[in-house]
Formats: sequence, C-alpha cells, structure tokens
Amino acid sequence: MRVEPQEVVSRGRRSAQHTIAAAAALALAACSTTSPLAEVRKLPPSPITVLIDDFPELPRPPASGEGLYMEADAARLRDLLAAGLGAANAASRVVRRSELADPNDADVVLRPRLAGPVNFRYEGWSSGWWAAGGLWLVTWIGGLAVDDATYRSDLRLVYELEFPRSEHVVNRTSDATACDLAFLERNDFFSWSTLQTLILPPFLTSDQSDTTREALTRRAVEEVAIDVARYLKGGFDGDALQHDLCMIRFDAPTNGSAIAGDRVVVRGTVTPQSPVRAVLVALGDGEPSEAKFTPLEPPDLQYPNGGTFECTVSGLRPGPNYLRVIVGAGDLHTRTLLVTRQD
Repeated sequence: MRVEPQEVVSRGRRSAQHTIAAAAALALAACSTTSPLAEVRKLPPSPITVLIDDFPELPRPPASGEGLYMEADAARLRDLLAAGLGAANAASRVVRRSELADPNDADVVLRPRLAGPVNFRYEGWSSGWWAAGGLWLVTWIGGLAVDDATYRSDLRLVYELEFPRSEHVVNRTSDATACDLAFLERNDFFSWSTLQTLILPPFLTSDQSDTTREALTRRAVEEVAIDVARYLKGGFDGDALQHDLCMIRFDAPTNGSAIAGDRVVVRGTVTPQSPVRAVLVALGDGEPSEAKFTPLEPPDLQYPNGGTFECTVSGLRPGPNYLRVIVGAGDLHTRTLLVTRQD
C-alpha cells in the first residue's frame, strides 16, 4: 500500500498533538491533589452559630510601597470571610451582624482584624506551568485556566472568638502564605494580555494588576477561612471548656446530617466547670423544652459536673432546621445543631 508524503506529515502532526495532550493530562493529574477546602469540608460543621463582626479600619499600605498591596474595604473583607467559612462548611450557621435581630442569639462572635498591610509578591512559575503550556499548545483556551503562577502573601488575620453570654474570649491568628493563580484569574478575558497569549504561553504574558490583586485577595481570605474552619471543627471544643468553662458535644444526630420525618431525638454530653441547673432544647425561635439530664456515673474525677442529655424535638420542617441547645451551668452556654429534613 502506497502512503502519500502529506499523509505521513498529517500522521506525525496528530501523533505530536496526542503526545502533548497526554503530557498535559498527566501534568493535570499530578497537580490534582485533594484541596485543603475539600479536606476540611469532609468534617461535620461545628455546632455553633458564628456571627462575623465587622473589620475595624484597615491598615493602609505605605505610600511608597512596591508590589501588589491589597486594596479592599472592610465590608468586602467581611463578606469574603463569611463566604469562605460558608464554603468550608465551618459551622451550623455563619451570619453577619445585619442577619441577626439580637447579636446575643449567636453562640460565638468572631471579631476579625488585620495585623498589618497585606502585600502580595510574585514568586515565579508554579509547578503547573508545563500543564498550562501543554494545553495552550493543543487547545489555547485550556492553558489559560490552569494555575501557572505562584504568589506569596503576608496576610495575617487576628481574631477573637467571644462567647456573648459570658464575655469569655479565645484569641487566635491565621496566616495566608502562598497561592497559585491561573491566567484567567489574573486577567480579564477581553484584554491586551489575552491577545498576547495568541503568540506567547500564558505564564510569559503581562498581567492586569487590579484583576490580579482582587484574585489574590479572594484566595488569601479563602486560605485563612479554611484555617479558621479547621480550628472550629477541631480545637474549638477544648478551648470552649477552658475559656467558656463548658464543652457541649452531640452524640446524635451528627451535625449537618439529613433525617426523615418531623421529629428527632437529640443526645449529647455536657462537660461544665459548674453544676448543671438545666439543659433546654428549642427548634429555631420556638419555646424550649427541658432535656433529661443524667449525671455521669461514676463522675469524672476532673469534671465531676458532667453528664448526658436527651430530648425529643417534634415539628421539623422540610429543609434545614436549627436546634438550639442551652445549658445553664454558671453562665448560659449555647450551641446550634443543624439537621435537614428529607422525606
């Protein structure tokens, strides 16, 4: 069988394209590790209503400062932080001050501030640059959506977690260190930079500073929000016992779980520093019912006031339902359990 020269050339081109595409696919597979957000979302949300307070006046960048200093107002940062905590499934409820008629309805008030001006610094090509280059060669547009540039951030979030009924406070910090951005995060699609990609790979083009700064601000706040969510789902219980003098844990149902029917039996454990006067459970803003409280037998030597509680709650509505648990032990201590009715 005779093979024409142009057919050989065509086959060679297709083979080269397939090789490049395969290399790009392997690069993407290598870079597609489980994200920190996906990891933290696997954990049940912390059983609390978190009120995100407003940021105070933000630190101003130096007049002669070089680099990409963050430019965002306090309201924008608060909304980004609230959105980041919501995306991380950090708590039963994450609300702003305007969303609660009475701030005391929150279990915890998060008071954030920035430790200083925030500067972003370009570090160079990220580990995904070759995937971006491979997809750019094969598809052009595909290469613009792959992370190919690394930036450093010195954003430090300093925040207080205040228990509004006792006014006890936990002080914490979270840092954003580095992130990778794709071309389309650094630039608008209809821009001079996009025209440059017709002849240059995306990691060799110029970038729009305003668009890059906005993307870096969003990514940095998302990073600290993930760290805050990880703490709320992990170390918060121990700090609540130490600072608010009471730890409340739910044995059933798991926070954030789906249930069938209009009633649920709530069971949990209370570890307070003071004797328990009562444990109440309410559906939303409804009237609370008293739960059955049973002291631990034998009592815990370190926390002799601890015990278990149980209460049946009826009247669940389709969709999400918030169950308020109020423990009277010294001060009042509250938690919020989220269950979703799915019939």
